[in-house]
Formats: sequence, structure tokens, C-alpha cells
Amino acid sequence: MSDDKFYFKLPWALQSRVEILNMLENDITESSWSEYHGFNVLPLGTAPMLTSPHLTELHKRHPFKNMGIIRMDPYTNYDWHTDGVRGVSLNALISDPMARTCCLFRNSHSVTPMRRAHSNFNVTELVYESNAAYLLNVQLDHMVLNLSSKPRYMFSIEFMEDKTKLTYEDLRRESEFAPILNVTTEK
Repeated sequence: MSDDKFYFKLPWALQSRVEILNMLENDITESSWSEYHGFNVLPLGTAPMLTSPHLTELHKRHPFKNMGIIRMDPYTNYDWHTDGVRGVSLNALISDPMARTCCLFRNSHSVTPMRRAHSNFNVTELVYESNAAYLLNVQLDHMVLNLSSKPRYMFSIEFMEDKTKLTYEDLRRESEFAPILNVTTEK
């Protein structure tokens, strides 16, 4: 099964992964985090990351509702789910990509009502690459595991447009065939 049904690696990098990780580990207090859909989230607003021409252009076309860092505690999981309102998210792993964390998608052809509970499922794993940004199809069953002894940090964008107005397929096609997400900077 083709992985592009579940996620799509964007053709540009998140430049400041190490700087963000250092900030999270050294400069952010526990009171800066808030709970959002079962995760600890550090809201960023839109200004800090919009120095990227890719994010600036994307924000012009599809305004961001929320942009922040999601923290997942060590040795935890976020169970199988589909996102309620979002059709697509943009994520980039801030933590060490070699850490024991993963995002799994349940292959839909392996799920039937009779096999939902207490069954084995075929899965597709998103193996995050360092500094890479991904579009995720959050309308498909997915789960997140952090089997590391350290927190898992993920940069994530939620769009103003909900799943009825902006789907994963729409944004993936836009990023594959239009220059929107392939912005180059002149030096």
C-alpha cells in the first residue's frame, strides 16, 4: 500500500529543529504548557515560525488556527483515533528522530467492524526524518507512541479550514503540483 494515502513529506525542511529543542529543554517553564485534546501544548502564535517563506506562503493561502509544539510524556501512547475537526495537519518532529517514538496509521483495508476490538491490524509507520515537515491525513485511524525516556516534541499546525473545506488530499495535491509549498528564497 502506498504511504502517500497516510502522509506526505514536504519538499522543504524545518530549519530550526535544534534551536527549538534547546529552547524547550532549557527556557520553557512547566506553566507555559496547556492541555489540548489530551496533549501538552505550547502555543507559538504565528509570528515565530513565519520567518520561513514556505510557512508564510502556506499561511496566506490556508490561515493557521493553531501553531505550536506538542509534548508527549515518556512511555506513553495516544490511542487509535481520527481527528474530529481537522482534515489535515502539518507536523515536524522536534525530538531526536532516532528516539523510540512513532506515528502509526491503521491500514483501512484491514479494519472491519468485527475486527475492531482486541485484534491485530496491518499498520503503516511514519518514520520522521530530521528537519522534515509532513502533511498527515488525520481523518484516517492513527496513533502515537513514545517509548523513549525523554519527552517527544512535535511542531504542529492546525488550519482554520476544517475537514469539510481543507482535506489532506487537497493540500497534498496543492503541494505536489503548485509552487505554494516549493518556495525558493533568493540570496
